[in-house]
Amino acid sequence: MITRVLLENWRAYQHLELTLKPGTTFVVARNGIGKSSLLEAVTFALFGDAIRPPSDAVRLGSKLASATVDVKLPSGSTLTITRQLPKRLPKSRQAPVTATLDGRELLSSELESTVREIFGADSAFLGRVTMLRREDLEAEASELNLQDHLARFFGIDTLRQTLEELRTRKRRIEGEVQDIKDTVAIPPSRLKELRRLHEQAAALTEQAEVTLNQAQAGADVAAEAVQKAKAFLLWEEAQEQRLKELASLAQDVSSATEGVVPLEKLSEALTKAETEIDEQLDAVRRQRGALEGRIAAIVAAREQLDVGVGLCPVCRRPLSPDDLDHAVSAHEEELEQLRAELANLGEAEILDRRNVVQAGLRRLSKLSVVEEQ
Repeated sequence: MITRVLLENWRAYQHLELTLKPGTTFVVARNGIGKSSLLEAVTFALFGDAIRPPSDAVRLGSKLASATVDVKLPSGSTLTITRQLPKRLPKSRQAPVTATLDGRELLSSELESTVREIFGADSAFLGRVTMLRREDLEAEASELNLQDHLARFFGIDTLRQTLEELRTRKRRIEGEVQDIKDTVAIPPSRLKELRRLHEQAAALTEQAEVTLNQAQAGADVAAEAVQKAKAFLLWEEAQEQRLKELASLAQDVSSATEGVVPLEKLSEALTKAETEIDEQLDAVRRQRGALEGRIAAIVAAREQLDVGVGLCPVCRRPLSPDDLDHAVSAHEEELEQLRAELANLGEAEILDRRNVVQAGLRRLSKLSVVEEQ
């Protein structure tokens, strides 16, 4: 039982607090006082978004309206529900709601489950069967139809309309069938001929279906063959392109592999050439180390001669001026020879060959084998 209603900025009510005593059944007042607004606010407070919230209930000049209802439950507990209605409520948002049960605050989900547990139905159903719509509240008593009212509340308006439309169609079709029966009288001979033609048409249809299925199967086979042919052409093109790139690669690395090698042995030849070049490079670098060591030793000895402290390598006595000149000349000659050998080692050419071979191996790794389709 509803025991109290509190409205803030709801239509004509800036503030209204109404206490209802046990046994209250009717709200009576002259027209225009706001009875419909009161019931509309109670409906919104009790059921909120389960029914369609009013779009114009906020009092003029206000941004927010609210409706609060106290409900005395059969158990003796008091359920208090307050819902707020902003002046502009997006369709994607629900009206803010707070609720308490004997002073204990309820979550929104708890409110719905509490209503369902107490009344045995959800808010949408209760809103339809317990409250009139605003247009019904404003209708004259003579305009209300209990059957239409209940049908709308239980959501079967469309079913009733559809049933009536089906009944109308049924009557029309029955009349048309009867008209055909009355106006068409087929002789037995003609009926027999029609049956024969029907059987003939059925046989031709069956034969046509068989032919169509065969044609469809043939078309599927042809389509599959076309797809395979296209795939094979693509494979041939890819294979031809790969062979061209392999031939170009073989030509590009011919200087590092001692001539153009067969395409099927290109990987083997490049790998072998890389190994041989690495061995040559190691040998050259060892030789260069030895030459640079000898050059460094001769340069050091030459510097000793320049400062006049040259010693005989046998008796370790200072060299005479003639011997010193001869020693300087011999050192210069040997240095020139060693430097010439160092310059002629050809390490740069070997590095160039190795770069060519390694680049060829990288290109070869990208030319994957094309699988036949």
